[in-house]
Amino acid sequence: MDGLVKSFGQTTVLQDFSVRLGEGEILALLGLSGSGKTTALRLLAGFETPDRGKILLDGVDVTAMAPEKRGFGMVFQHYALFPHMTVAQNVAFGLESRGWDKARIRTRIDEMLALVHLKGFGERRVSAISGGQQQRVALARALAPEPRLLLLDEPLSNLDPALREKTRDELRTAVRRLGITTVLVTHEQEEAFHVGDRIAVLHQGRLQQVGSAMDLYRRPETPFVASFIGRSGRLMGTVQDGDTGGGDNISDGTVAVSLGAGAIWRGRPAKGVQVEADKQVAAVVRPEALTLDASAQSMGLNGKVVEIRFTGPLIYAVVELAARGQESQGSTPRVDVWVEGDPPEVGAEVRIGLRAAGPVPTLFSPKGFD
Repeated sequence: MDGLVKSFGQTTVLQDFSVRLGEGEILALLGLSGSGKTTALRLLAGFETPDRGKILLDGVDVTAMAPEKRGFGMVFQHYALFPHMTVAQNVAFGLESRGWDKARIRTRIDEMLALVHLKGFGERRVSAISGGQQQRVALARALAPEPRLLLLDEPLSNLDPALREKTRDELRTAVRRLGITTVLVTHEQEEAFHVGDRIAVLHQGRLQQVGSAMDLYRRPETPFVASFIGRSGRLMGTVQDGDTGGGDNISDGTVAVSLGAGAIWRGRPAKGVQVEADKQVAAVVRPEALTLDASAQSMGLNGKVVEIRFTGPLIYAVVELAARGQESQGSTPRVDVWVEGDPPEVGAEVRIGLRAAGPVPTLFSPKGFD
């Protein structure tokens, strides 16, 4: 996808969108509602035509090619199955028009139903099976014609959380087994992380960053990615070192940042962010990078616990900072701190520090968060 632009009326919903997929790769398009991810998928499918830009498949321009000629498979959010047909008839739909004989179609139906763990379901009506089973029928139907590219539009959004996790595993396993290049649209981070080899994050029609889940979490390149992916807190600071290429920096590319109250932590500038001494920066920190017991190596910031968030396997303390200089637009910042062991009481005065082995804070220009 090279420089795709798409507008509806006066609204540009996709702006200069460029991504390259490798054969057999699973790419997840992740973003909020209205970010442009579904539009990108519809352009790929051929349901919409870009105002500018190209779509190339193995070097061949397919931008103006009709959807039925692209040889792509698609699973829609609401599955688009035929309720009056059996499971087998749904899976077989369209194979005869491709010139397949009955014996080959029957064999393919059996192969696809076995792949999605629905062996023996062929004669059941779609209306008589569960939502999770319907999702697997839709996947089997999309995979049956051996598509060159598989497009998945929020395929798990209608399932309850427990079934969604199970079906997500089955989806990735099936696609992996067949080695089909796949594009998945989702607004669920966990789903994108679990299924995608790489994730493309979109916001307001613009591509923010493409990378692995670890890349996005540990090294966000834009303020939106830093705030959107996972939990994070934002601290205001002043750079003590010079530019990242200068002699005042240690070998890992970090710079020292004063956060006030005597706390000086090291952070790594985001891609394209230039820093210099005395420059104001916003440091994005992850909960697991912080500790409630400030060590000698991690000078601390004073704060008060205002909430405890229990998520099952993890506990977070929400700490309201007391350090001067941390106020942003008139509000006192809060950060989530990962708690090991028993959490402190709400209202407890605490001191947070930077964990020596945790992820390094990422530095941005404060204006990027306006």
